[in-house]
Amino acid sequence: MTSKTSFFNKGIYKSTLKRYMWGSVLYFVLLFMSTCLIFIMNSNSQFGTQDNHLIMTEQYLTFPLLLTVVVPTVTALLIFRFIHSKKQSIFIHSLPVSRTANYISSLASGLTLMLAPVIANGLILMLISVCSGQEFFSAADCVLWIAINSMALFMMFSCSVISANLTGNSFAMIVINILIHSFLFITVAALSTMASAFLYGYAQNNDIFGFIADNNFAFAVMSRTNGYFVRFFPLWETIKYVAASIALYILAYLLYKKRRVENSGNVAGYKCLNHIFKYIVTFFVSMIGFAIFYMSIERHPLIFAVIIAIISASAYAASEMVLKKTMNVWYAWKGYVGFACFFAVLIALFSATSFFGYETRVPAEEEIKQAAIYNYYYGESEPFTASKAAIKKITEVHKGFADKEDIPAFSASNLHEATTNIHIVYKLSNGKTLSRQYEIKDKECIALMNEMYEYEDIKKASENVFNDDFNILSIYITDSGKNIKDIDGFVNALRADTLALGYEELRGAEGNEKSYYCSINISYVSKKKVNGQSRMYDDFVRITDKYENTVKWLKENMNTK
Repeated sequence: MTSKTSFFNKGIYKSTLKRYMWGSVLYFVLLFMSTCLIFIMNSNSQFGTQDNHLIMTEQYLTFPLLLTVVVPTVTALLIFRFIHSKKQSIFIHSLPVSRTANYISSLASGLTLMLAPVIANGLILMLISVCSGQEFFSAADCVLWIAINSMALFMMFSCSVISANLTGNSFAMIVINILIHSFLFITVAALSTMASAFLYGYAQNNDIFGFIADNNFAFAVMSRTNGYFVRFFPLWETIKYVAASIALYILAYLLYKKRRVENSGNVAGYKCLNHIFKYIVTFFVSMIGFAIFYMSIERHPLIFAVIIAIISASAYAASEMVLKKTMNVWYAWKGYVGFACFFAVLIALFSATSFFGYETRVPAEEEIKQAAIYNYYYGESEPFTASKAAIKKITEVHKGFADKEDIPAFSASNLHEATTNIHIVYKLSNGKTLSRQYEIKDKECIALMNEMYEYEDIKKASENVFNDDFNILSIYITDSGKNIKDIDGFVNALRADTLALGYEELRGAEGNEKSYYCSINISYVSKKKVNGQSRMYDDFVRITDKYENTVKWLKENMNTK
């Protein structure tokens, strides 16, 4: 007789659908209430729609996408619950069904339970669109709505499935699933906290967080709502995420094939993972303790060390108790000593060294293409300048900060005065970016920026009124609410004053209310589009009597007193 190996079992597929149909119905109801029902209830209201794509706005996709993060976790928890229970695992694997067929059938049923409510709601939205004459959104928008939610479910379910197969019980599965999405973020944030405490001049590297975010499923899903209109994943991201999801499904299958029934009910689905789980938990808890108490290092180093030791030892002991299912974990003290040594070396690497020259490095002028120095947040880009004279001055200031004799042992020292962060950023000729950040007293900051504003290139790069990457939408006087129609005339007067005044005069740092004239609001829109959308922001300018050209223009053209 010829034997046949089936890769799919209809019985398991149908049985799983019947058992968890209630979950699929609940998901359908939540989607219906958050999209179709809201639209029907507000169909007579005045929506601020653009291009008749209402269904693709944040209002109708934020909650559904939030559900795509939660629903796959619950689905995987239910579908693969049998591998977390010894009794169920023994029963399921005693059936005349191969593990391959069992896995594929369970996976298919889970995807069906999640995708059916999405498609059903999409079809209802499509019907509403046709009945309303596509006044608010089109049938194509409904298809795109289905595609975005389906893609998100497919991605997030892959992480949940592999979490289920890595662990031995439901609680551990939820924890590991969360860690899969947050592990790199937490690790980088933890090391960043340690670096900011000890490394003088440390600047948060947003490029690292950006790279992690660009390759993180949960962030990629929720970032679809970053903007008024929601769009599908770009082609390259779609290929990347689909390939990564398929790889996770295959890896989960291989883990399931090798999984032993006796590991069901344990925290880890494989013994080799016990140590990994234990040390990850201990490290994360220790870093949380460090982040909470690190400000006490300078004044009470011994107390700080004792607190961190207690926190880390408690986390390590608790992890051992959970893994071994016993209170008698004293025999594992050697493992904790090893972790303690590792953590101490990690702290020493940041505190007792300059971290391979991080604190003292100042790039040579010939290595620098552009440089920027500023003391407040720039949302779009830093105020870079390519002026050789300005770059030379910025490196001189940087060398003053990086002088070995002036570097404090603890960068988070409390200065007991109002402080400001000075940022220094270089774009190097090798394509890399070097950033430093220094906390100084407000008075020192004003003096330094006054000195930097003597360079016209730095001033033009720093003041928004000279920014050619933005167009001015509108200008109005906040005191009277009057709109300024002659934008070019006003901007020319403001630019002339900006070039003539120093930093302290432009910022109104003297605080002399007698010299106050009025406040101006300028609305900008970026020329460059990100994900098809332009960035908008408002800038408020405090006009004083020292703005001679601007005050004169306002009196002549706006009849201000």
